[in-house]
Amino acid sequence: MSSRPRWATDVAQQIYATACELYAAAGLDASARLRLVGVRATGLIPASAAAQQLAFGDRPVSWREAERAVDRIAGRFGTDTVRPAILVDGERPDR
Repeated sequence: MSSRPRWATDVAQQIYATACELYAAAGLDASARLRLVGVRATGLIPASAAAQQLAFGDRPVSWREAERAVDRIAGRFGTDTVRPAILVDGERPDR
């Protein structure tokens, strides 16, 4: 399934949300067992070169700033330093 996006994005959260919507719209039976679902991003260009369509009432996406901050932290301290909270084990060792 290949479709052109309605707008350009450099926010991983938006790409993930779009992939989830496409998966849900596929109409798979609830008992379907999948081993792997892949997502591919093509036609990538620098964010500064992408045109941005604004509309009345649109608010800027805050995920962009959060992802940039995570990228800076990971670049300085390593990729295992910061991760989404859903990936963090709920059990914490005693300190």
